[in-house]
Amino acid sequence: MTVELPGSCPGLCAAPAVGPLEDERVHEVVCHLRPRPSSGGLGWVNRQAQLPVAERRVLSWREHGQRYGASPEDAAALRRFAAAAGLEVIEEDLETRRVVLAGQLSRLGRAFEVRLRLHGEHPDTHLTHDGPLRVPPHVRAAIRSVLGLDGCTRLMDVSDGPSRVAAAADASHRAAAALVASGDSPDGGVAVIGAGASADLAAAAVRSVAPAAHVMLHHGGTSPRDLVDGLLAALRPPTSSVIAIASGAPEAGWSGAVLRSVEQVLLSAAALGVTVVCAGPLGEAWFPATSPHVVACGPAAPRGSSGRAISAVFPAPCWQEAVEAAGVSGRAVPDLAVLLPERGDEAQGEVVVAVATVAGRAAGAFVVAGEQLGARVGLVMPLLIERYGPGCQPIATQLDASFRASLVDALGKPGSGAAREDRGALAATASVSRPGGRRGRDAPVV
Repeated sequence: MTVELPGSCPGLCAAPAVGPLEDERVHEVVCHLRPRPSSGGLGWVNRQAQLPVAERRVLSWREHGQRYGASPEDAAALRRFAAAAGLEVIEEDLETRRVVLAGQLSRLGRAFEVRLRLHGEHPDTHLTHDGPLRVPPHVRAAIRSVLGLDGCTRLMDVSDGPSRVAAAADASHRAAAALVASGDSPDGGVAVIGAGASADLAAAAVRSVAPAAHVMLHHGGTSPRDLVDGLLAALRPPTSSVIAIASGAPEAGWSGAVLRSVEQVLLSAAALGVTVVCAGPLGEAWFPATSPHVVACGPAAPRGSSGRAISAVFPAPCWQEAVEAAGVSGRAVPDLAVLLPERGDEAQGEVVVAVATVAGRAAGAFVVAGEQLGARVGLVMPLLIERYGPGCQPIATQLDASFRASLVDALGKPGSGAAREDRGALAATASVSRPGGRRGRDAPVV
């Protein structure tokens, strides 16, 4: 008997079907396992998000692996499943809850009880499948998602657009490559994850704000597996202090199981005290930018337009007032709206370049603030909303020196007099209630 793996139906696939499928070709999939059942989960990360940075609990990579890694029993159950299906276990990592299986496509299809199909146009082709994946009940309890059989989710470079952007990326590529190997501290700094020109632009933007920061550029592919691999590489020791993600895809293109796996890694990043910023295009709900565990960055909307997008997947987090548009109520993005000079249509390339660089500039600002606080920053939006509010509007900023200076006070520098309601109660409660009873303020330009 087998059961459905929840959320494993593939995302929307716009590319046409092609064939035939080479059934004997060897292919890899990555199975993400659940945290140890005895761990109790990482819900405490969200509960402490309104505490000043210096008072938060931050795990080391070793502590995180010991408490929230996969159990040996779950890994053994997956090994037995793989052996019975004629698949090979080529990598197993309990710390990251990651097991890599390899086998012929025909065997993979039979193991997960799906018909595999090939989509796209040569040479850019990818796998997908009909219906949900199915596994035995004891394996279903252990697995959170399987990456590699659904290639319809293609992460896009947020700098895709006018040719002027390509020219800007070419100009910054050499500078980005030079700064990747630079920086003094092997622990901390900024990791930039992306698949195209946006990653180069974001990496160069980090250095424009934080010249002394160590910057590591993770140039990967366009699949969710590439994104997860980049995040895990940034979280392993030496752990980056800030991660800037310069790619993403519309929410509708993600399967539920894959989206939850990425979310789990983002929550782990917060537990390690790592701040994650993500770029997204104006007026579009792209994941990972819509995750409540990242700082979503984008250009400010033109005058007369809200420019915000509403997530159809994530509800408004406790620190953000609910926003409704077109009958949908959920998490609104961006969190930081970068003010751009008003120009004519000929400047559209500049706007797209700003989308690609704003995450890098924001990452640089957060790493500088962390250095001044002497602590990892982690989740920042609850405290920024408390400082700048209200949560129904993005924080309009030029990411200039005055904004960077205000971050330290907003994040709770010791002795700064930052707003601290009842910190003991916050740490003990099962959930953080939505800030209420305070008068909403107009979002300032900072």
